[in-house]
Amino acid sequence: MKSSLELRFLADENIPYTVVSKLRKLGYDIISVLNYRPGMTDEEAIELAIKEKRIIITSQNGELGFGRTNNPSNIRYFGQ
Repeated sequence: MKSSLELRFLADENIPYTVVSKLRKLGYDIISVLNYRPGMTDEEAIELAIKEKRIIITSQNGELGFGRTNNPSNIRYFGQ
């Protein structure tokens, strides 16, 4: 049985697929924008993450489209 606290991830297209693959091999539930739909907008990635209850992993500096859309209360940006 899966734990209700299991973390699920969405890797933005700037995350190398080798990282995604390694995380999968370690047992993490992760999908990549590169496989799901390359070129999706930040807003679409946010919508997908909310719909599938995933944490977005990105190396993008900035606010991941939050300047152009409402910042959902369950999403946080942690910059470098």
